[in-house]
Order: sequence, then C-alpha cells, then structure tokens
Amino acid sequence: MDLETLVQQVPQWGRERGLVPLAQTPGLTGRSVGLGPEDLGAEEFVDLAREGGARFLYYLTERFEAADFAVLDDGDDDDTPEDRLDADDLRTLRALRRRAKTHDGELDSAELCFVTDGVAHYWVAEAPWRATLDEQWTEFSNALSFGAQVKAEEMRAHIEQESARLSKELEAHPDMRSARGTRAFAIASEVYPAPDGADDETLHAHRWILHAALRDAEAAIGQTAFRLFTRYEQELDILVAEILDQQLLDGATTAAVRRIRVQDFLTEKSGGYAPPKRTVDLLLDRPELKVTKARSGGWPDGQLLFG
Repeated sequence: MDLETLVQQVPQWGRERGLVPLAQTPGLTGRSVGLGPEDLGAEEFVDLAREGGARFLYYLTERFEAADFAVLDDGDDDDTPEDRLDADDLRTLRALRRRAKTHDGELDSAELCFVTDGVAHYWVAEAPWRATLDEQWTEFSNALSFGAQVKAEEMRAHIEQESARLSKELEAHPDMRSARGTRAFAIASEVYPAPDGADDETLHAHRWILHAALRDAEAAIGQTAFRLFTRYEQELDILVAEILDQQLLDGATTAAVRRIRVQDFLTEKSGGYAPPKRTVDLLLDRPELKVTKARSGGWPDGQLLFG
C-alpha cells in the first residue's frame, strides 16, 4: 500500500475501532516504543492501539520538498559551495537534485502513534524512493567530506614543504640578516611573489607560506646572530684593536656618530647581521675607544707645548 492511500484510510480505521483520530503526534517524551512496516502493518498497528486501551490515534505525514534536499553549506559572499566542487562532483550533485525534484510534493513518510499506560507507541513508514535518495546523499556527502580532508592534508603538506624551502632561501639572503618588520616582509614578498591570476585558495596558501617562512627565517637569523655576537663579546680586545687599526672612530666626536660607526663595523664583520645594543655598548665603553677630553688650558690630555 502506498503512503497516500494509507493516510487516507487511517482516520477511518481509527473510528471503526472506537479511537479518536488526531492529525498530529505527541513529542518524544518519556517512555516510547518504535515500530515499522517490518514489524506489523499499519492496520495491525491500529488494532494494537484498540487492544491496548488507547483512546486517541495520532497520525502525521511529511511531504518532500526538493528545494530543501541536497543543500550544501553556505559559502561566503564571493563564492557558493558549488563553486568549490570539481566537475565530476558538480555533475553528481546536479543529477541527485534532478532525481529529488521528480518527487517534489510527494509523501515521503507517515507516522502513527497511540499512548497507553504512559508509553508512546510509534509506527513509522518511509517511501522507498526517499530512503534511496537519503542513501545517495549520504554517500555523496561522505565522499565530499573525505575529499575535503584529503585536500586539506595535501595543502598542509604543501605549505609545510614550501615554507621550509622558502625559509632557507630567506635565511641565506644577505639583506634579511639586518632587516626587521616591514623591510623583512618586503624582501620575503620579493623573493616569493604571489602568482598572477591566482584564486582565493591559492592566495590564502601563499600568505600562509610567506608568513610561516618569514617567521622561521627570522628565528634562525636571530639564533645565528646571537651566537656570533656572544662570541664577539668574548673577543672585545681583538675588536678594539681592529677598530683602532682601521681608525674607524677618528674624527667622530659625538656619541651618535661613534655608535653608528661601531654598528656598521660589527654588521660588516658579521656578514650583515645587525648587532645588539649590548655588544655595541660593551665596545664603546672600552677606555681605548672613548673620546679624549681636553685639559682646562686647551691642550689635549697628555700633550705638552715646547717653545
């Protein structure tokens, strides 16, 4: 018996057995029993309601709405879920929606219920075509979910591999050794520019790669600089001798100019790494590099005038 015929006969069956038919079912509260066509027929269920002493026979039907079936999660303002599907998945989805549309407005389920001794007894039947559609939709959704998971894992692996490669390139880039902030980002963007005409997904991956590589490169450069300048601080006598030998501070009478020259000296000596303030301060505090103060008479300390 099809569902349309069944629901037309349910009220009559109920009245013939002294039950009051109501076109609604109580909610699932308290104790309940679930039955279906595999357990007994619909008319047998009505007989069971009478034998159990029920007074009311509840029944409810659902009609299929094709517009609400096979709906993907909403996309953002710039794209739709369908835009993210490949050609094969899109064809499968459209075919599933066409099959669903042929059943639009049809009864897809019927539910009967009676309550006795505080226990709700339900009998539910579903149209065979609805079960088939649901099975096909579940299979398609699971495939999409698995495909999205695989794609996400592949993207993560790509990002990790590319960011590691780019990080090594940036770490070896001479200008990166003393670059900070926007300057470092500009260098990284020049080394690894965004591809022309890239879609949003590719641009998103590019940004992740760029930022991850820049972060790792700056960390590696910082570690190398720390080791270098820690060693230099243990060799201050050698550095002082080199500065004096090269006469780097000759003519530099202001603190600012002396600091700049010492910073430039350390940057060049280290191969481009920016020296920390601590190392510069330790060097400038050495007596040999301090500015000689003149005596009150106008002659530099340690110098005499002979007539």
